[in-house]
Amino acid sequence: MASKIKVDTLETADGSGSITLNNPIAGDGSGLTGVGKVLQVVSKSGSSIGRTTISTSGSWQSANDFNLAITPSSSSSKILVTFCIPVRVAGATTPLRGGLRLLRDTSSVWNTDGFGEHIHVRNADNEHDSLLTVVHLDSPNTTSAVNYNAQGKLLTGTLLILFEGIKGASITLMEVAG
Repeated sequence: MASKIKVDTLETADGSGSITLNNPIAGDGSGLTGVGKVLQVVSKSGSSIGRTTISTSGSWQSANDFNLAITPSSSSSKILVTFCIPVRVAGATTPLRGGLRLLRDTSSVWNTDGFGEHIHVRNADNEHDSLLTVVHLDSPNTTSAVNYNAQGKLLTGTLLILFEGIKGASITLMEVAG
């Protein structure tokens, strides 16, 4: 048996007034409005994301098929970007170092610092695997389509591998009312 509570007015905790419910919440939430509401979600994972192998140090390289676009419905909307990339940095040098950043179109919107180092491993025998997860709240201030992409950079070592979706890579974009 399902329970149901019906109320038109709530009294404040201190008894000094009441709260009238003019538009009660009902159904699937489609009637909800205001700041913080998730307006749309797009995501990409699995075999639609390819492997990227970077063997030349010093320059940023886009991750294969790791781009995803979203068109905000309002210029005040925020985009919550979450992505996860399994990575490997390999080589005979110590430390092994690499970088990761997030681009909106052609501009970097997330990076651990100006230098770009995010992966740093000391005293590694020859390789190190890690799962990098980034959560970034972006303010694109547009109603035009925006494209997000991850890039990797090898700093020391011989290889930086950004693994494909079947190894766990994914990217999700959520438009949040601003």
